[in-house]
Amino acid sequence: MTPVPELFREAVAALQSVRPRREVLLEPMRAPQRLAPWSYAVSCEVAGPADVLASGRLVLLHDPDGQDGWDGVLTRQRDSIRLAKAVEGLLRNPERRLQLGREAARKIRSRFDVQVCEPIFHNRIRSVIAAASTRK
Repeated sequence: MTPVPELFREAVAALQSVRPRREVLLEPMRAPQRLAPWSYAVSCEVAGPADVLASGRLVLLHDPDGQDGWDGVLTRQRDSIRLAKAVEGLLRNPERRLQLGREAARKIRSRFDVQVCEPIFHNRIRSVIAAASTRK
């Protein structure tokens, strides 16, 4: 079996070392198995006076070869030498650079374009107005 890459091991250790505030419940959960050779996941719930206020999950995927559709490069935190090497690798690989740029642009357009955001914003405003008028 291939050994777990040091970079991934360090990232998991950093996630496991987080000590959240007492109203935040952070627990490891089963990670997706087929998206990348190495994966780790945590779930999070934030509790308040009226029960759970928010929940979510973080999934860490690592594939040293990269994957189509991924729009980033993983380096160690505060490791300027590895960050510089990652940038240098992108500068030497125009195909990968274009792939990352295209995927990032696609993701931004699909999530943040005015045609996507405006209807969501208007629906929220309508629901706030409707809720306020039913309380009168």
